[in-house]
Amino acid sequence: MYTFNTHAEPLVEGSAGQWLKLDGATLEKALNRLRKVVPKDGTSLENAFAVARQMNPQPDNLILITDGLPTQGKDPPTKKLVDGDDRLRLFERAIAALPKKLPVNTILLPMEGDPQAPYMFWSLAKSTQGSFMAPSKDWP
Repeated sequence: MYTFNTHAEPLVEGSAGQWLKLDGATLEKALNRLRKVVPKDGTSLENAFAVARQMNPQPDNLILITDGLPTQGKDPPTKKLVDGDDRLRLFERAIAALPKKLPVNTILLPMEGDPQAPYMFWSLAKSTQGSFMAPSKDWP
């Protein structure tokens, strides 16, 4: 279990790159840390997907909870504003970094101003044999 913004970080301290036995104590540690996470900076799906690619054995499923398309690639952007076309290119680069044959299941908590995100994440789910969910349009 990882969180990500510009880089990916395990929710359970000291577990980077390791598979965890999911028991009550481990889940409690992860959820307690997750409750303290404050969104900041940009988002790099490319760096998040790199974690999955480096795991051994590789995951057989990925559950992604996100609010939209990425705003960064592997490295920070060179310009101040990242527009919709830039975000699509970053998304496509991130998809290229995914492990092969990995189903991606996305829960999209969409933000205003990112109209392409639902279609792109739905398309990702379809092409990887994953799933896609989003709350009703009147959330929260």
